[in-house]
Amino acid sequence: MLKCSEIQAVRPDHAQQMLCEVLPAALAGLGDKDDDVRSAAAEALLPVVGVLPSGAVKQEGAREQQIQELVQRVVDSLWGLLLELDDLSPSTKGVMQLLVELYSREGCLAMNGHEDLGALVPRLWPFISHSITGVRHSAVHTLERLLECPCLPSLTPLVRLLSRSKSWHCHSAMAGSQ
Repeated sequence: MLKCSEIQAVRPDHAQQMLCEVLPAALAGLGDKDDDVRSAAAEALLPVVGVLPSGAVKQEGAREQQIQELVQRVVDSLWGLLLELDDLSPSTKGVMQLLVELYSREGCLAMNGHEDLGALVPRLWPFISHSITGVRHSAVHTLERLLECPCLPSLTPLVRLLSRSKSWHCHSAMAGSQ
């Protein structure tokens, strides 16, 4: 998994070819019982998000279809991890960063199968009051970025209002801890 960032930096033309090998390894890492392994798996995928095929592709080859199915499994795993992770775990930062990058992609690749994101977003609430400032910041940043994504019409104004309230509370708490 760590080769992901190296290959993307040195040989970006080979990144697409490696996704069929890298994504299953990342899924195994996301399923590990150790929070540090989960975090490393999520962070290892960050450099290759840009080479993932768009969900809007109409004619897909077998490889692209396989990659999209694997990415959907990654997205499902990430949302599932937010339920499983101890809210004191520092690995939540990497999980939230990867979610943001996947949902921020043009074509909203990560939207396949998640029409009701309003039911998933509340999984972020416990991390707003995390003991680690970086995780609190990641939770707020994740909410802000998800709300900015044009492919998320299912988020209601109430969720937007709640996120602003939580964001203000989090920013106040971070300012007070410095």
